[in-house]
Amino acid sequence: MKRGRLKGLNPQSLMRLAVDENPPEDEDEIPEVPGYEIRSVLGRGAAGTVYEARVKNGPGLVAIKLLTGEHISDGLQRERIAREAQVMGSLSHPNVVKIYEFIDLKSTVGIVMELVEGQTLRERLRTGVEVEIDEAIRITGEIADALGVVHESGLTHRDLKPENILINSEGKIKVTDFGIAFSEESGAPRLTLTGMTLGTIGYMSPEQVDGISVVDSRSDIYSLAVVLHELITGEFPNQILEPPSLYRPGLAAHINEAVVKALSLSPSDRFATVSEFIKALGGTGDGEANAKQSGLFKGFGRKKPSKN
Repeated sequence: MKRGRLKGLNPQSLMRLAVDENPPEDEDEIPEVPGYEIRSVLGRGAAGTVYEARVKNGPGLVAIKLLTGEHISDGLQRERIAREAQVMGSLSHPNVVKIYEFIDLKSTVGIVMELVEGQTLRERLRTGVEVEIDEAIRITGEIADALGVVHESGLTHRDLKPENILINSEGKIKVTDFGIAFSEESGAPRLTLTGMTLGTIGYMSPEQVDGISVVDSRSDIYSLAVVLHELITGEFPNQILEPPSLYRPGLAAHINEAVVKALSLSPSDRFATVSEFIKALGGTGDGEANAKQSGLFKGFGRKKPSKN
């Protein structure tokens, strides 16, 4: 049975936790948000709830993400949602979900953002329909365009995955969920505790999993390559990654080599920028030559779990 398309921002991607995408509406629980009329609940998560709302002094619809439960009094969670509003609000790009304002209701905090009509990339993958290579490259290119703006701003997303990639009704890609984005600038605050590793296993770069090295834009490039690998192969990245050509015979060599290079265990062996990665996917970069010269097939993908 096919799942229905979610109207608006997927709460699973926004909260990074499992949610009921068709929650029962409880009018008693719907909060009052000055300037907005809450219309419905889009989804609930352990950390919060996402609502569809109408702007009272205008015809537009928006999505409002509010912290709920014990997270309301969690200072770190409140800082993260404020950080997400700040980060996304500073970015202006058609492939990044727009943030309209950060709201502090005293009882909770939240973000008012663009309501995206469509589905997440995860929902697209769950259909089981094979993604055409050209379409996979197009999707990757639009994600890369969004990441390019993020990286130019001195930021790293750190949680790129299909749940955080939206596809609107016109097929355009929208990247969201910057709650754990990290600034590469000296002295920038880290919204994590010592020894805490944030992200999603399967899409995190080796250095992010280790939690030792300071991650930079090359970590996002790794995550983007994992997403593309999944688009091409249809395989969820829960094991050691193998060259995508093993799953898609006939895959162009330059695409296979570009993915392999972007999945290098060492950041220094990956592409320096997302634009270089996209050029290589188009056959105009140096992904194939560099991959062959450095023998990246012998050291890419994900480290095998250590035995305790």
